[in-house]
Amino acid sequence: MARMIPAFCSATAPPGEKELFRYFRDEQQSPNWVIFHSLGLANHERQVEGEADFVVVIPNLGILVLEIKSHKSVSRDDYGLWRLGNDAPTVRGPFQQAQEAKHSTINFLRQRKIDLRNVPVVHAVWFTSIRAKNALPTSPEWQPWQILDLQDMENVVGAIRRTLSS
Repeated sequence: MARMIPAFCSATAPPGEKELFRYFRDEQQSPNWVIFHSLGLANHERQVEGEADFVVVIPNLGILVLEIKSHKSVSRDDYGLWRLGNDAPTVRGPFQQAQEAKHSTINFLRQRKIDLRNVPVVHAVWFTSIRAKNALPTSPEWQPWQILDLQDMENVVGAIRRTLSS
């Protein structure tokens, strides 16, 4: 089992986060992984404070910062507005959220003199309830491998390894 920090998931966490948390906590394929859930980022790159839904640390492979979206629909209109389920449209999308959390995490580690030169640190967005790969158009703002979706829930460990390897 992976080491989960914290060892519990809040009852108020979104459904996709709860599902991934349970998976990480219970699966047996990643005993040396360390996974931070709902990691508060006091020195966020863009805001006063921020959060990374998951930071997955895999020895000898890298670090993956995940933004989780549990919405039943996702789209981006011609004006650049994101529509996630019934939420109000927003300019700041999930890929930007994930990227900012990644950079905030990197800055935190560098301030502590942790050498990341040979450590891949990447970000991705996981749409846990829909087939987002089919719903989102191609964009210069993200790589296709940065989109994880409902289909990837069938093999979480494989999806994470594939994303980090990409």
